[in-house]
Amino acid sequence: MKNQIFLSVIIPTLNSENYISKTISKIVNELEKIGYTYELIIINDGSTDATKIKISELKKKIRKYQVIRVHKKLWAACSNSMWNKKSKR
Repeated sequence: MKNQIFLSVIIPTLNSENYISKTISKIVNELEKIGYTYELIIINDGSTDATKIKISELKKKIRKYQVIRVHKKLWAACSNSMWNKKSKR
């Protein structure tokens, strides 16, 4: 029961090389302080900058996350679709 994940944090990202490392580090630090068992799911939505490299470098230090790479701006498309449905109500 101790190893069971209590919290999943999903972080969508697109061309965020300037702040992704700091964002992930801050989230991990806070979760470690609280003491939750957690996982980070980082969705790289087809970044064309060095976001992928930054995430890979950080993964060597923090092993509690997985990266999902999306090639066709799927996350943005889903978000826009949900937003449009909500706004039409």
